Amino acid sequence: MIHATRLPNPLIIQPPTGRSKLGVFEFDPRQINSPKGIPANPVDCGTNPAFTSKLLNGTKIPSLIFDAWPFFHAAAKTELARSFSAGCSVYHGMAITGVHGNMVRWDQPTLRIRRGGILSRKDASRTYLSSRFGEACAYLFMKDGGFHYWDHLPSLVDRVMGIGVSHPESVHRARVIKSRLKAAQKKRNQTGVMRQPDFVFEKPNNERALVESKGRMITPGKRPRFKRDLREALSQICVWQSLITGKIKAYGIGTYLREVGDQGDESLLAYVDPPGNNDDESIIEFPDDAVRRGNFGAWLNGMGLSKAAYSLAFIEERAGEPVELPVIKVANLDIAISVTDGFSPWLEYPMIYDHDFNFFVPGALVLGIELSRMRVLESAISNTQSLELLELPDLAVDDINFSQIEGIYGSVFPDGSFFGLVRGVGHEIRSEVFKL
Repeated sequence: MIHATRLPNPLIIQPPTGRSKLGVFEFDPRQINSPKGIPANPVDCGTNPAFTSKLLNGTKIPSLIFDAWPFFHAAAKTELARSFSAGCSVYHGMAITGVHGNMVRWDQPTLRIRRGGILSRKDASRTYLSSRFGEACAYLFMKDGGFHYWDHLPSLVDRVMGIGVSHPESVHRARVIKSRLKAAQKKRNQTGVMRQPDFVFEKPNNERALVESKGRMITPGKRPRFKRDLREALSQICVWQSLITGKIKAYGIGTYLREVGDQGDESLLAYVDPPGNNDDESIIEFPDDAVRRGNFGAWLNGMGLSKAAYSLAFIEERAGEPVELPVIKVANLDIAISVTDGFSPWLEYPMIYDHDFNFFVPGALVLGIELSRMRVLESAISNTQSLELLELPDLAVDDINFSQIEGIYGSVFPDGSFFGLVRGVGHEIRSEVFKL
């Protein structure tokens, strides 16, 4: 019997608290591509009443409002799909919360970063953190738009390109992609390699969207490079739209964060939603449940179940091994959880969770998946022809109030993933065995 919760060195953190928001602006693709579409130096933005009209001439839509736990939940999700090496993925997925969580200030009118938290760092570190925070905000924006499932697009393309095709066909696909990317670069007078968009998202009705995220930390006194960022995002998503079979939407999203004390503009999120651009020779076809397999595979990987994660994401059938996991009650949901490995080498507990006393090491960070979805994942791993992942019912999570749940802190997303803390004793906990 595999005990996935018997892991040393749990990641110990303090529960993040607070709520914040980002102003959201939608822009016409014609503005982005036009030489005169966006003022180079918009003035009197942010706190000025003329902010809406002078910022990009875009359309202001309702703000993106979120709590601290969902923000770090999203940050973990956007990291976890990048590697199927369990140790690597868990480290990166948890680092945002455990190491960089204190950078965010939740007591500001809009999302702000602690003074000197990012801008004082070296260029590489600053770029990394700005991008990660930007991806988390982009994820929350898409989730609020009804896109419950996601995958890291470069990883997904690598997984599906060779499925069910001969070597000559694989070579043909690679050549078409290369020529299409070169043509797009020539059209836009670009040099270097044109990267793939970051993510592909999916709604419960199987509607899909490509997303390219840009995250920037804005120096006080400076103004964001809205036009350049969104135009670059457009160039990436439009060419890849034409390569993927079937109707697929696209979003270029820029997140621009400011420090506490910056008297300039507010932190905000800007996005562009270009029309469809499918081509007669679309040569990348995603299996119907590929995005959902990647979505849950990444989270299983974060839970330490790397073999199950690999089989699920790569559509490789396997019998599975018995894995015993604790199941907790979160509001009206049953959540199967696993304690994450991580950053406290001094804490050498033989068992992070004690089955006899229902005890968790205080502050141990846990990941989990709603119980009925875990059972569907069992079926998807043991039978690659199973379509149960496409038939998942909607999960009502908006009304969950963690302030009324003693000893459990965290976030549950509509896909059924849980990210949070379980503290102390006496919780309604049982153990169940899964074939993963």
